[in-house]
Amino acid sequence: MIEPLIIESPRVRLAQEPMEIVERKGLGHPDTICDAVMESVAVELAQASLKRCGRVLHFNADKGMLVAGQRRGRTGEESRGPCREDVYRPGPGVGGGHP
Repeated sequence: MIEPLIIESPRVRLAQEPMEIVERKGLGHPDTICDAVMESVAVELAQASLKRCGRVLHFNADKGMLVAGQRRGRTGEESRGPCREDVYRPGPGVGGGHP
């Protein structure tokens, strides 16, 4: 049997530190906006699966990406204003045609 290698950190435990510095993100911060949107998506998915299947099915909806502003496309064209690019594209038979 291989013995585990235990390495102790020379740092003081966080609970023993005199203070902790944290980053606070306001309501307009992109991370806050994405978190709120994904929370809403998760609630809707849970409600839909509960209604359709009688229980909440497993799903992963915890990552989001906020895209806005200007962009330059791969072919050099520029876009000012709202821009959208699908990041997730379902494969054949996934999500299409179901009531």
